[in-house]
Amino acid sequence: DIDWDNTDDTLLNILRWKELITSVGMLVDVPARLARKDQGRFKTFGDCLEQSIYNYEFAHKHKKGNIGFVTPIHGTTVEETIEWFEAVKHLPSEGFAFGAPLTADLKMLLPVLRYMAKKGAFLDPCKYIHFFGRGTPAAGYVFSFIQRTLRKFLNPNIRVMYDASSPFYMTKYGSMYQERDYEFDDEEFKKDVDHFVKSCEGDNPDKPHRDAGSSPVLS
Repeated sequence: DIDWDNTDDTLLNILRWKELITSVGMLVDVPARLARKDQGRFKTFGDCLEQSIYNYEFAHKHKKGNIGFVTPIHGTTVEETIEWFEAVKHLPSEGFAFGAPLTADLKMLLPVLRYMAKKGAFLDPCKYIHFFGRGTPAAGYVFSFIQRTLRKFLNPNIRVMYDASSPFYMTKYGSMYQERDYEFDDEEFKKDVDHFVKSCEGDNPDKPHRDAGSSPVLS
């Protein structure tokens, strides 16, 4: 259990462990979706953001060597997510990570990515974009398109990644996959990403623009 009134020892132990096993680590966050008005320490979005900022700055202050960090960005609305980004964008970062509900809703995700793109968040030295808790074929379809678009117009070296804990839960509870569900609204997706592509075309003046309509993801 974490003593939320004295987190430094826990944060330092996590940081030293990361330095031993990796060259790029995820910063310790408190997702905004965990806020509960009637229970726990984190009752509001502001509580989650405040603790996360402390965690992020602690890692940067106490790190040893050349370990880099990916910065988690959270919010339960577009406005909250942008507020979170604005509060942490000053920190050195090798990339950004996003969690629910953003990763499950294109109507939330794409406006946030457009905003961050216009702020230059995905230009070099940004290397990674990570999505928590998504592992379906439909999610792979969407995230692959986002990577191709960002590489085409903003940063040819950026890498989009995603993960899901479902396999671990399957093992934990002795469950198994029995059916597949690939239902996907392709027409609605095309409408959303068309706006996203057009908004990215002019966000990097140093990179030549090419027509994203030839992407095999949409063919």
